[in-house]
Amino acid sequence: MNEFNEYLSDEELNKLIDEIEQEGETVAPYSIEETVLSYVDKKREKKTTKISYYVYCMKVSVSIAAAILMMVLLPYFKNNGTSLPSKKDVMEQEASISKEELLSREVISSREEALNKRTEKDRIEEMKLIIHSKIEEISE
Repeated sequence: MNEFNEYLSDEELNKLIDEIEQEGETVAPYSIEETVLSYVDKKREKKTTKISYYVYCMKVSVSIAAAILMMVLLPYFKNNGTSLPSKKDVMEQEASISKEELLSREVISSREEALNKRTEKDRIEEMKLIIHSKIEEISE
């Protein structure tokens, strides 16, 4: 074998052939098949790991590019009628009175006022019941 390459010279190859013809074929070690297959599997796993990593990097790159593209292009398409109302628009809408409220001419009470009226009505009804029960007791 030459020190510059890993191949056998013609003389060494002929010598090896003669030795094999005289001695017969040598048997490979028992575990060589498992060793070779495990080595090949490791190489394949590394290759698939690298490929899956590159696929992941490509997906991330494409999603970043899409996000940047949306950030650049979205302001041009903002006025398509689906924009959110401004704070001023919302405040004006809340301050305006609906047609039903205007036409009914009833005083619309707030939630607290309605709750207080209910409690006052309940108190009046309780007082009426108490008064009627006292009148019935006196009359008996």
